[in-house]
Amino acid sequence: TYASKLNCHFGAKLAFTDPVSHVKFFGGGISRSVFFPKGAILVDLCGHFSGTPKDMLRFYKVTDYGLSSYHKNPHISIEWPDMKTPYLDPMFWPELLKMIRKYKKDCLFFCMGGHGRTGTALAIMAGLTGAAGKDDPVEMIRKDYCTHAIETKDQEAYVQCAIKKK
Repeated sequence: TYASKLNCHFGAKLAFTDPVSHVKFFGGGISRSVFFPKGAILVDLCGHFSGTPKDMLRFYKVTDYGLSSYHKNPHISIEWPDMKTPYLDPMFWPELLKMIRKYKKDCLFFCMGGHGRTGTALAIMAGLTGAAGKDDPVEMIRKDYCTHAIETKDQEAYVQCAIKKK
């Protein structure tokens, strides 16, 4: 549960930097006072961007970098059930990486708690960018981002599947 993980990361935590484009990849969770780095590409892994800005007030903390300027941030909204894998073809991820590298904007992946969905997406990106090197991207994200990242065996398997599809 979220309450049992209260002593881990808050805000938008830097997970890694793409060795090719030098884009920074951040992770966070709505329940962890996530803020939006100014100008970053936002990848909402809960599908909350389908609401209006007024609806979003109940989900997002307003900060100098946050909701007041969220509309200036390019965003992608993915409906992804908690504790599951997304309903996305694994080929989505290399295409997303191409777009991120093309625009050379930092990127924030976030879900509700910043662990399962966020950790899974960050591990995929770490594997595809080469940021994980020869290390297992799941273990790298657990070490460098959060020990609670990637919550299920299915999410671990999805990471490997997405990385092999590049």
